[in-house]
Amino acid sequence: MPSDRDRVVADPALLTAARARYTGRAPLVDVLWWLEHPGEPTPEGRPDPAVGLESRRRALYRPGAGGDDRLLDDEAAAARDAEDARAAVAAALAGRRPAARLLRPSRRPVRLLVAAGVAGLLLGGAAGALLVRPPGRPAALAVFDRAQREEDRPPASAPLPDGIDPASLRLLGSSSESGTAVYAARARDGRVCLVAVVLALEFRSTCTSVDAFRVDGLRLAYDARIDPADLSGAVRVQEIAATWSPSGPLRF
Repeated sequence: MPSDRDRVVADPALLTAARARYTGRAPLVDVLWWLEHPGEPTPEGRPDPAVGLESRRRALYRPGAGGDDRLLDDEAAAARDAEDARAAVAAALAGRRPAARLLRPSRRPVRLLVAAGVAGLLLGGAAGALLVRPPGRPAALAVFDRAQREEDRPPASAPLPDGIDPASLRLLGSSSESGTAVYAARARDGRVCLVAVVLALEFRSTCTSVDAFRVDGLRLAYDARIDPADLSGAVRVQEIAATWSPSGPLRF
């Protein structure tokens, strides 16, 4: 399932419609990237503002540090940009949906309508509750219910992005062939994330909302060096894809 950023980048008309609805300060496409890759610079090299905000927040607690009068305002502005970007894409997509077909007036006798109304009253209690009941939490998110274990903490040699809450990390699986450990995590804004730590040196991550995860899960593709199966000694680079389904399992 393509991300919001993938959708607008691949569709100029959709991008134009989303930009017309977006009122944030940072460029829309960049904000969509940071939503999916917290803490990582965009492909064009623009850094995630959350990294600078986190550094400023930490600086407040250093001995002799002065105040930062604009920190709260800048944090609030970044949060508004993120929310506005999601809403702008959703509104642009909704604007493309075909209008509902108008129903023609019924010529059936009134008595049939009355009968249908009685049947609706009899079934309304059960069926109506089913229609309005909100969807349940995806089973996969139960991993966050257990306490964090030692195995859930990645090596300190692979620093995580500032947008990820370290206490939320839970190990989902690993690939010995590529030296990768894959974790479930929460972003500080509540989104669900998939984090891969490659060779204990670098991370890859992607995040989405709980509602989007409920439908599509999460998929993270990244390059990893694979040891040769023969004696040639040639190390090859291969794309690895980790998929976390809403029902729980992680697959490579």
